[in-house]
Amino acid sequence: MYSGLSMTCDTAAASRLVIAAAAGLASLLVASAYAQDLPDRPIRLVVPFAAGGGVDVLARALAVELGKAVNRSVAVENRPSATGQIGAAEVAKSTPDGTTLLISSAAFGITPSFIAKLPYDIFKDFEPITIVA
Repeated sequence: MYSGLSMTCDTAAASRLVIAAAAGLASLLVASAYAQDLPDRPIRLVVPFAAGGGVDVLARALAVELGKAVNRSVAVENRPSATGQIGAAEVAKSTPDGTTLLISSAAFGITPSFIAKLPYDIFKDFEPITIVA
C-alpha cells in the first residue's frame, strides 16, 4: 500500500490568477497601442459571444485593466451570434478611431474558410492589437 502526500489545488483561484495576469499583460500591450489621441468618449469592447462564456470573462477582466491604463471607461458589449459574425460586422462598420475594439476567439480567423460571403474582410477591416489568451 502506498502512502504519500496529496496536494489539492483550488482550480477556481488558479483560473482567476491566470485571467488576471493575461488581462494585465494584454492591457499594457493595448495601452501602448493607444498612445495616439483618442476621441473623448468611452471605449467599446465588443464581445461577439454570449455573456458568461470564456471570451466574455476575459473581456471583462481586460476592460478593467485597459480602463485603468488609458484612464477612461471601457464598456463591454455582448453581441452573440453564430461564430461571432454580428459583433465582428458591427466593429468592421464602426468609425476606425480606436474607440471600438473586438475581442474574439479562433473562430474569427477560421470562419472565412467555411463561409464565403461575410459582411466584413478579416484582413482589410481589422487591425490586430494583441493576443489576450
